[in-house]
Amino acid sequence: MQLRVTRPVSGRLVVTRDGAEVWSGRINARPERRLTVPIAALPVGETGTLSVSIEELRR
Repeated sequence: MQLRVTRPVSGRLVVTRDGAEVWSGRINARPERRLTVPIAALPVGETGTLSVSIEELRR
């Protein structure tokens, strides 16, 4: 899964399913650069709603 941001961000990219974290990774991204979440790391054969968020580091 590929995502993009509209402004510089640094922190953690987090994927949750029904409120439970299923994947996370560190990011340091600039605008319009691709962020990749490996599909193989996401739950297979399970139902629920996936949400993607960024937990930014405070400067």
